[in-house]
Amino acid sequence: MGCTHRLRRIAENAPLVAFVLTLLGAVLRFAFIGQEALWADEFYSVLSGSGETIAEVMRRVDTWDPHPPFYFLALHFWMMPFGQSDVSIRVFGAIPMTFAVPVFYLAARRLLPGSPLAATAAGFLFVVSPYQIWYAQEARPYPWLASLVVFALYGSVRMLEAASDDRTPRPWETALLAVPLLLGVLTHYHAYFAGFGIGLPVLIAAIRGTKPFRLHAAAALGVPMAGVLYALPKGLFLIREGRGIEWLPGLSFEHVDDILRAQVVGPLYAPMPDWAVLLGVLAGAVLLVLGAVNAGKFGTRELKTLLLAGFLSTLAIPIIVTLTLRPVMLLGQRYLIIACPYFVLLLAAAFANPRRSVRIVSAVSTVVLLLLQTVWLADYYRFRQKHVWDTATARIAELAEPSRPIVVFPPRHAAMVARYVTDGRTVSGIELEEIPVRIAESADTPPILVSIADLSGDLAAAGVDPARVSTGILECHRPGQIIYVYMVAPR
Repeated sequence: MGCTHRLRRIAENAPLVAFVLTLLGAVLRFAFIGQEALWADEFYSVLSGSGETIAEVMRRVDTWDPHPPFYFLALHFWMMPFGQSDVSIRVFGAIPMTFAVPVFYLAARRLLPGSPLAATAAGFLFVVSPYQIWYAQEARPYPWLASLVVFALYGSVRMLEAASDDRTPRPWETALLAVPLLLGVLTHYHAYFAGFGIGLPVLIAAIRGTKPFRLHAAAALGVPMAGVLYALPKGLFLIREGRGIEWLPGLSFEHVDDILRAQVVGPLYAPMPDWAVLLGVLAGAVLLVLGAVNAGKFGTRELKTLLLAGFLSTLAIPIIVTLTLRPVMLLGQRYLIIACPYFVLLLAAAFANPRRSVRIVSAVSTVVLLLLQTVWLADYYRFRQKHVWDTATARIAELAEPSRPIVVFPPRHAAMVARYVTDGRTVSGIELEEIPVRIAESADTPPILVSIADLSGDLAAAGVDPARVSTGILECHRPGQIIYVYMVAPR
């Protein structure tokens, strides 16, 4: 009892809790940030953002990347003073993910005013969320998407509080909702779903509210619509071209169970045993029920409306969309990073219940979900590495002929091939002779998209006949970087 009392007293000190959570969040999000080299998708982020002018960045994004342009434009200006090292590029995403920690904690404090301990638990769970940590170090738009969703969620809370108090929102409160939502829809298409969940309660409050509140709500929700109008045509084009989502003829329930599983454990890239998936779904269902019941008892009206709208935007609407679309984009594990704040708020609402049995069940279910998500991410990492290796070995086998052709691999393939070559092993009965080649320094801003023809001088300098190298386009490389050329022949 004494321990619980001390914890409650500590939880009541909001500045201290916010500082500790932010510090812990920074440690987890920055730890080992430069350990892994950039992989293919991250190279394309740097390539798109490294255009010399804004017009060139926009052209590269339209050519090479399916996402809206905000992240790449921001990355362009970040790289001017901080350079293009692997660490610098990843820090650009880890910074907003760290700032999202105290913002989410402040939102939880306002939504659960009667239970500082539950709000602290919400902040801690947000800090240790496996998906939040994983994508904080991804040099792609996802960390900015996740952060902007949290910032917009806090802005929505402030707007709803103004409606409950029958007062006109302050201009900065309106901007707290409008700006993150605008930048979100210009960062990633998943922000459309998140924006629905965050904006719907404000729209309902505006219908019931005063005229000044309606004007502020119209500004807060109307400004992001300009971003939607800008980015939506590209998204529709990608759908029409079958990139990411394909139209299905009529209704289909084929993927509904997949998206349910994806919301609590992880998608299908690295399949888990059925018992683990079932355990995760059961744990998620328990938390959903406990959180919903306790949110009604111990949370504010704003919490109830936000959770209901969040449920619609992160679960119900994707399932409805799944009935007519093949959800390649919806089933990505990246979708969990925008669903995370709602799940955490549900958990916090369950922890707000003074009954010990409810807290124990909630804690056990939470630990189960965190462990399953951690295990899935580890499996996903191994799966990605295996996929890279399989791709490399398939390319080797395809080109293995008695004439001993020479194959150039991108860095992510070469690192895995070199691991086997160094050990003196062979792949699929194929002999590999490793030849390192350093790409010549160039006046171009690194990284550059290198073709076989671009490497002719480097290959010749390394004693390799360029005419014997397989043709094709390589992925992004940096001038001065060592890549690996492999002499290939049947064993």
